[in-house]
Amino acid sequence: MSATMLRSLNRTVSVEELRTMVSQINLTSGLHLVTVVSAKLLRGQQWPDRANSFNLPLLAKAILLWGNLEAGRLMTSEDLLDLLTAVNSLPWYSRPATESGTDEAVLSMIVRQGFQRYYTDAPLDARIARTWMMFNELVREGGLDVPDPSGELRNLIGVSAEDLWTVGFMFWSYHVSVTALDGRKWAFDPKSFVLEGNRKQEMGELVDRVLRTVALTPEQFRDRYDAEGSKYREQSGSEGYWLSEFSIIRDFPVVSLGNNLYAAPFPTYGLTRAIDGFYYDLLSEFARRKVASGAKDNPYDNELNRTLGALIERYIGRQLRLLPAPDNQLRGEFTYRHKKQDKLSTDWILWRPGRLPVLFECKAREAVLELQRYGSLDQLRTEVGKAIGKACKQMVRFIQAIDENTKGLEQYHGQKEFICAVVLQAPLPFHMVRDIRTIIEQVAQQMEPGWAAMRSRIHFVPMSVRELETAVATELQFGAPVEDQLVAYALYREGVKRIERWEGGMPVFPRHLEEFLQERYNGGRRIVNPLCTEVWNAFGSYCQERIFGESIETAEQEIFELTQKRAYELWERRGRPLWDAERDWHAAEEQIVNDPTLVGGEPAVGGG
Repeated sequence: MSATMLRSLNRTVSVEELRTMVSQINLTSGLHLVTVVSAKLLRGQQWPDRANSFNLPLLAKAILLWGNLEAGRLMTSEDLLDLLTAVNSLPWYSRPATESGTDEAVLSMIVRQGFQRYYTDAPLDARIARTWMMFNELVREGGLDVPDPSGELRNLIGVSAEDLWTVGFMFWSYHVSVTALDGRKWAFDPKSFVLEGNRKQEMGELVDRVLRTVALTPEQFRDRYDAEGSKYREQSGSEGYWLSEFSIIRDFPVVSLGNNLYAAPFPTYGLTRAIDGFYYDLLSEFARRKVASGAKDNPYDNELNRTLGALIERYIGRQLRLLPAPDNQLRGEFTYRHKKQDKLSTDWILWRPGRLPVLFECKAREAVLELQRYGSLDQLRTEVGKAIGKACKQMVRFIQAIDENTKGLEQYHGQKEFICAVVLQAPLPFHMVRDIRTIIEQVAQQMEPGWAAMRSRIHFVPMSVRELETAVATELQFGAPVEDQLVAYALYREGVKRIERWEGGMPVFPRHLEEFLQERYNGGRRIVNPLCTEVWNAFGSYCQERIFGESIETAEQEIFELTQKRAYELWERRGRPLWDAERDWHAAEEQIVNDPTLVGGEPAVGGG
């Protein structure tokens, strides 16, 4: 994790101190400024320098919970900087504790922080591409325990997954394309999203239905947060856990301001709630059904969870098929006969000439809320067993069958070394930190005694789907074979120190695979996956046609022509061009939006 973030006060700020600071701010004014800054951040405008995707949603939550509903002063830019600094200074850990070696409090801290940062920092295009492809395209291949998750959602809450995707995109795009350019338009009137055309009434009714599931008034936010047994509020009374609570604005990303005006103070949550939040609504419903059936085992091990597992496996296959590897070099899961029993291979096997074979095991696991919230090492051991230990056991059994020259596995017989990659739905944060690495090895050996004897032959890499996307993109963009990447990272993760170095008084922890590859091949910058980009564009086109009944290309041409017309009018009025063949028309549009007097009329609060 980088230490570049964050200016702090060089002292710990208590949650109660933050609460006191926020309580002096008028709630509406605070939401206004946070929404504008969040929207600008999504457009790549780094203002202020203390704002990032981690502290802004925390500040939005604080304002919703503690901002002054009746009075309070208007929030200024200086107030914003002070509050962001205070959020950055909330208690996570101390330097002596971090350096102490095996202090469980510090391990708990980095696990908790890792989960929080993974969620807020995940590239939006990749996250959407992954989920939209699974539940919009790959689900159509059939053979699933739940053949129509979207239909199940419609039966549950009255809107389909497609409905949520479309409206979530509307919320997000409004703030990114309108609020970020004109801070006065921070609140939207949903009736103004579609002002004309044959979709106006349909979209208006749809937005209204979705808002009933994802929007709350400020008073309702507080009631849900304070309710007995609330999943959004840390129950132990230890203020250090306020940072790692399950944020209520992830479930309810839109604030109802009254007078039919709404805002999404952290717009990314407006889209992620629609894109993948629907799955958790359904998962809870299927768990409830399982409990009602009288089943005594884990209620969350149900048909929907198995459906997600199959879809993730298919998605990983789509990613791997981007690599130059014909069918005989990339195999999906197959059956073989071993000791008079039918067995399954690993989910995917990549074996290209001159390179080590890679065994991929895919697991649809996202850590339980208790682990994300508290970082308990006992809970971490349980999670490692379910997520990684089971995969290690499967891979060891498969290699043992290869060593015994089992029929159907002859092509792998005699192979001494393997790359074993466990690909998780979401990462296990800081799995490479020495103490957590030790837990993983202990759990793997407990679950599979053969792991210890086999370990010297295995280059072991746990990763998330997001990191696999980066590895595939690295080969395609830089020509570095995935196999070489994984071997290098396996060696790195097994030898790193607990803290790599200190920067600006902050510890820099060992790198996950994604960061490792970015630093090695691209100067620390993100390596963009081409399939994610392609699917993101397809998602945008889908939403455009669903909302307006026309393609993005048609809409862009209409906007281009309108902007060009306005620009030439300004040219005539001002005696110099605002737009010409050498300038991007987006620049003209932005200048017009930032100075509406150029074309007459004042912007109003709300969509349009």
